[in-house]
Amino acid sequence: MAKRGLGDRIDVRINGCHGFCERGPLVLIHPQGWFLQRVQPSDIAEILDQAVLAGKPIERCSTSIP
Repeated sequence: MAKRGLGDRIDVRINGCHGFCERGPLVLIHPQGWFLQRVQPSDIAEILDQAVLAGKPIERCSTSIP
């Protein structure tokens, strides 16, 4: 995040189960409402570059929520 200058745009929170524990780790991207499931450390660069910076969803692990 720091390398991409996103430190002030991203809030990382570690919390308990939201009822989807078997689908975790989870990432929620606002304001788009993208809910990423089964995120791995190797996915982070793609999430930052594609979803956060380019505003494009990551289809393989994404579900939209209201």
